Amino acid sequence: MKKFNKLISIVVALSILSAFSLVFYAAPIETESKIAFVIELNSGIVLYDKSADLKAFPASTTKIMTALIAMENAALTDSIIFSDEAVREITKDSNVSHIAMEAGEVITLEQALYGMLVPSANEVCNGIAETLAGSVPSFVEMMNERAVELGAKNTHFSNTNGLHEENHYTTAYDLAMIMKECIKHDIFQTITTTRQYQIEKSATTNKDRIFNNTNSMVEAGNIHYNEYILSGKTGYTAAAGYTIVIYAKKGDLELIIVTMNGDKNSNYNDVNALLGYYFENTKITTVTDVKEFGEVIPIKNSSDLCIAVPSKSFSLLVDSADIDKCLIHKEDLPEIIDRPYKTGEVIGKIDFTYNNILVGSVDMISMYDVDITDVPINNDDNKEQVKEKEKENGPFAVFVMILLIIVSVVILTFVSGFTYMFIARSRRIKRRRARMSSGARVQKTPKTNNSRKK
Repeated sequence: MKKFNKLISIVVALSILSAFSLVFYAAPIETESKIAFVIELNSGIVLYDKSADLKAFPASTTKIMTALIAMENAALTDSIIFSDEAVREITKDSNVSHIAMEAGEVITLEQALYGMLVPSANEVCNGIAETLAGSVPSFVEMMNERAVELGAKNTHFSNTNGLHEENHYTTAYDLAMIMKECIKHDIFQTITTTRQYQIEKSATTNKDRIFNNTNSMVEAGNIHYNEYILSGKTGYTAAAGYTIVIYAKKGDLELIIVTMNGDKNSNYNDVNALLGYYFENTKITTVTDVKEFGEVIPIKNSSDLCIAVPSKSFSLLVDSADIDKCLIHKEDLPEIIDRPYKTGEVIGKIDFTYNNILVGSVDMISMYDVDITDVPINNDDNKEQVKEKEKENGPFAVFVMILLIIVSVVILTFVSGFTYMFIARSRRIKRRRARMSSGARVQKTPKTNNSRKK
């Protein structure tokens, strides 16, 4: 089979391709946090997995889910009303993050999101829940249902803010799945990277509220600052330890990093170490380039060719230096097309190995409809076909041959007999004429003699 390198139209056929994902190897980094997880968003490739499915307390990273439910179910201009129950217990506790919201106070959802995500105000979560769902328990039920929809496997929320409860837990993997959905909202990215925000005084309070972001990684000039971070949320309780969820992008590489159950500043150190390693040493490579992997296959009984192309793109995250020497592909395709195929029908497959490990397979599909004709052409394959047909039709051919011989003999006998009879009859006629001619001459001679005697 020949490589098909000039099929511009293949690009159109592959315009709706989906990516192929796989689990990659861990970076040579030992995180300080007991739990760590890194996933590349575009390919779905898992880069780092350190107890990512272990249940742990999320602390204030719970607010990522609270924000998602709020953004999906209300407009930013909607009013959030705070009840006494929503604020009373929280604002009395000096060890709990809050912005001193008062009973009866009304702010917009956008202001509430800033209050919840920037300084991590816990009472704001309750105000959002009561306003949008009627009660905190009803809102928590929405959170749990949505978590399952997003692919969370080991998550159960008991409250809206992450204050410690034994039955309030999640995993690093589940938090990444929730974060992946939340960052689709531009306002979420904007809020979580805002260093400082102000809620101006209202009818119920005569003071402006100015607060700073709890996430030091978005503060330019801070020792932990990282310019590639586009969103993030921190969390801490004594039971949970320090936790953080980060979304960062550099070039084509988009990462979500989750660390949990760490010591003070270990979350920042771990995130920066992981970001530094992957941004420096790895890249996303799409290896099913149609110009390289398109194949042409001869069609039986035809001078046409079948075009086989990859059914989808194959993305692999690799060390930047060794993609060419470590990635190997092997096609599993027929040598000749001997049956019809519809456009998009699977003809074979192509396997990819990386560092001698099978990392995935991609179906090879027909680019066009393929028809098979019964008209023979002068090639070895058709000679074999003729032999097979002769074998199948042998008894009938013998019968026809015998019949033809018999008919030929009969016809020959008839013609021979007729010819013999015609010749014999002709000879008899000639002999008769000859005798008649002889008798006539004998009679004429005596008459001549008698005349002479007179």
